[in-house]
Amino acid sequence: MASVPGQVRQLIDRAVRIASTRRCVTCVILPNDLQELPYEDPPVMHGATHTGVGHAGPAQLPDEALLHQAAVVLNAGKKVACWSARAALRATDEVIAVAERLQAGWPRHYWARLRCPMTFLGSPGHLAC
Repeated sequence: MASVPGQVRQLIDRAVRIASTRRCVTCVILPNDLQELPYEDPPVMHGATHTGVGHAGPAQLPDEALLHQAAVVLNAGKKVACWSARAALRATDEVIAVAERLQAGWPRHYWARLRCPMTFLGSPGHLAC
């Protein structure tokens, strides 16, 4: 909640960053009397924090130990079946590489969603769901 107009810029920036990073809804409360006050930039002083331009977001890489553990489990499998979430839509090439390497079965509707070539859909060892 903002109590003076100079806080609104930082408050909105923080709310957008939280919503983007956590993929959730955020709430900004602006009291009615605050909405009617004239805006003034916050003072430039030592230690003051202002918002920056752009936002890179958090790193989306898993811990190296967890990746190694997952690789051990997948490589030990005799008949691997895979299932992917929406995030795989941004990693189509990587999903195809994993499936080919493991000769893994994937539900056919995932291949269609990933827009894979039809020749890949019929590859031996893949599920035809």
